[in-house]
Amino acid sequence: MGFTDHIKLSNTVENWLFDISGKDGGGSDVHVYLAFNDVIDSGHFHYGAILNQPSIREGIDLRNSTAKTSNISINIPDFEYKGTLISNELFGGSNLYINHSVQVSSKIANDTPVVIGNFRLVDIKSNGSTITLSLASHRPWDFITIPQAKTVLANNDRGIAEYFPLVYGDYQANRSSQGTPALCYGECANQSNKLFPVPVHKIDTEKLYCLMPESDTGNSSNSGDSAVPHLYEKNVDAFVPLLNSSGNTYDDNTESYQNGNAITAPLNLYRAFKFRPETPYSGNEFTTNPYNAYDTPNNSSATAVDVSTTASFGAVNFTPTAGSAGSSNNSLDLKASIPQIDGKVTYVKLQLSGYSVIDGNASNGTLTSNMKYLQLDGGSTYTQMASNTTTGTSAQTLGYDGSTTGVATHTTADLVGQITGGKLPDHINVRHTALWDYGNLNDGKSGNNISGFNSDIILDVRVKLPFSADEAQSSYNKLDSIDFLYSGGNGMSHGITGLSGTITDIHEAHLDLLNRFTGLDVATNPATNIDGYSALNTDRNGWSIRYWLLEEEPLKNVLEQMQYEGAFIFRFKQGDFTKPQYIHIADSPTTTKVLSKNDISNINIGITPFSDIITNQTINYDRHPALNRYQSSVVAANSTARGKWNIQTKENKANVNLDMLVANIGDTDPTNDDPNDSFAAYYNHIFGDIKIIVQCDVLNPAKWIDSNNDPVEVGDVIEFDESNMFPTTPLGHNSATWNNLQFMIIETKRTLGKLSLTLREI
Repeated sequence: MGFTDHIKLSNTVENWLFDISGKDGGGSDVHVYLAFNDVIDSGHFHYGAILNQPSIREGIDLRNSTAKTSNISINIPDFEYKGTLISNELFGGSNLYINHSVQVSSKIANDTPVVIGNFRLVDIKSNGSTITLSLASHRPWDFITIPQAKTVLANNDRGIAEYFPLVYGDYQANRSSQGTPALCYGECANQSNKLFPVPVHKIDTEKLYCLMPESDTGNSSNSGDSAVPHLYEKNVDAFVPLLNSSGNTYDDNTESYQNGNAITAPLNLYRAFKFRPETPYSGNEFTTNPYNAYDTPNNSSATAVDVSTTASFGAVNFTPTAGSAGSSNNSLDLKASIPQIDGKVTYVKLQLSGYSVIDGNASNGTLTSNMKYLQLDGGSTYTQMASNTTTGTSAQTLGYDGSTTGVATHTTADLVGQITGGKLPDHINVRHTALWDYGNLNDGKSGNNISGFNSDIILDVRVKLPFSADEAQSSYNKLDSIDFLYSGGNGMSHGITGLSGTITDIHEAHLDLLNRFTGLDVATNPATNIDGYSALNTDRNGWSIRYWLLEEEPLKNVLEQMQYEGAFIFRFKQGDFTKPQYIHIADSPTTTKVLSKNDISNINIGITPFSDIITNQTINYDRHPALNRYQSSVVAANSTARGKWNIQTKENKANVNLDMLVANIGDTDPTNDDPNDSFAAYYNHIFGDIKIIVQCDVLNPAKWIDSNNDPVEVGDVIEFDESNMFPTTPLGHNSATWNNLQFMIIETKRTLGKLSLTLREI
């Protein structure tokens, strides 16, 4: 409930009421009531004993998207209270008040008080006659850490966290099996790295148990959001799903485990997948675009089996002597390093792709092209993979498949018999040859070329940890070194009545944390029961989150990080815990109040500091599930402001790391975007240019409130009356007019009978 119309009177008299709560020896509530002037409210007598006039400051930080309320102190005489000194009541007696809540309310005339602050009593001092009470701002997330759910049994011998992880977002499991092995390098083909780490808590004689955030069941073997555990193959930077003994199914449903949920993985870490070589190996003779020979992520433009992205050994150019017969051939080796895979390889195939080109006046003779590989046992034997012979004609692309259609791919049989001890060799050697046999030529024809190309190399493997008598200890040592597996299951689900399904947007995760850990009760509809949530819900639709928390962190820190990355602010209106509010700058803000020179005094107009301008943001986002790095980055620059304010190359830049937000990051030029188009656009709108700052006192009590008689507070949008304003111009800004300039209140200072504001142009 807001103020009544009494606040609009010119002779408004305000009193502040302090409700200091505590507990008696039996745990029942006790209260001490104080005020500036004696008053009875709701049947409680408030002692008008406060000697000083404290101020309550509240501010919002648009740079960090946080809200803060200042601490305050009140001075009272050490008066007699219920037969003893008030100092004895507040400390040292049977009633306990330290670290309990203090609610401050504003009372106008005989109206119902309006809450304006919530604090904790944290300190008491006395000089023998006067008592000083120190009140610290209080919020329901104080002293709370998350996550909180723990396993029943410790596992300290392995040093693994015992908290069940807290996870938000939409994730995607990879699929790769014996029957359908997927190509994995950096990520599995047509799939992703959208997984989260799950702590390995227990290893028994058959399985590994990994802690999951929630129950995740009912998955099918082909479900994209399955909880199936993955092993991170660090040498190919890929997450490969673990298979059951059949090689084609997964353990992809959680089970109840020690007061929480776990996903299990087979002890042998069985997996089947494909991958490519990593880098050129010593002695490689394919020196033109060597990475294109197997299209690894080192060459971002390369695609598998693509004629336009290949490695070549160059052309053989010659001009035969007229009337002569002869031949020309070339044979060079493509050598590439093979990443080592953890475990014992039980199956391996090679897939090779390539082609040859004859170009020029080769109208007489035949072209024979060959592709061979050196056996994987490290010997000197080459096995011919494919060959193609054709009558030479001008400009033909000859795939190694007996046709003239271009690139061809060939696959070997299982070559596991060629490797030693279940380990792949450290490199592969593919030999390409091209031979042109030509008959008698009547004249010396020039411009004749023969070239060989390689466009892909893929290894198809099956691998697992062995547990024979002489291999078991090494395998158990490997298992003991694994702290985490990785899951593509669902993150946390909505816990608020009326909402359901997986939480996918960042503002939804913020609200869930408040509900889950502070008990914030928004009944069945946050859109109507939380001020500002409906508008934020619309503007943040699609601002996706992927975030996991494995170790204790103060809830306040996590909430504020979500606010920053989600570009919104959370607070309680009027300091009242029953009035939650979300604040963000709308694309078209609605003005709460218009102020004129008759309403204000002590106005000061300034500009935001030049050092606050951020005109170039390097935004790193999408955390790698296993490594301390980000998988994506964008540089968002406001070149207009940089030119206007003579900003030098290295000035006014920021490096931003986003650990939560993975969508609506922004593009390279957010200058003309609406604020809520993206993270980059929102903060560019605030800090991409110099803005006007206004400070003033609001003398007119009628302007202390909005249209609902609620107090004007931080986050409200204010305009100034250009037809009745002093000064008449906002410096030379906005063509020297207040017209259409909107300001957000970023700080309020309340003292008895007075309101001071700091406003920032938006």
